[in-house]
Amino acid sequence: VLAVYVFVIGRCPIYWLTGIPCPGCGMTRAFEALLHLDIAGAFYYHPLFWAVPPAVLYLAHQTAWHLPGGKWARRILLGSLGAAFFLTYLVRLFWMPDSPIAVQFGQSALYRLWQALSAGG
Repeated sequence: VLAVYVFVIGRCPIYWLTGIPCPGCGMTRAFEALLHLDIAGAFYYHPLFWAVPPAVLYLAHQTAWHLPGGKWARRILLGSLGAAFFLTYLVRLFWMPDSPIAVQFGQSALYRLWQALSAGG
């Protein structure tokens, strides 16, 4: 799957297939900007880039490192992060015209397939 992504698609598989960005679109570009110490660019590409590493560390090592919280803490963290991602996604998609994400149905693989099948019929 990774080889198909890297060598064939070259971008988000959801976006490639549907032309609709996912709530995580821009995350890779945000971390790339962060690696270049471009904090403003990182926030531009995805404003929640900073929340993912601590959440992943906490979830992956909560038991091994004897961190506080239990099953409910994990559920609250995941629910809060999921809600934040979804709300950020909606704001970026519908109310931020200069956002790096945009719906482009005409560029999707499904649209191109539909056009090819329609032209052949």
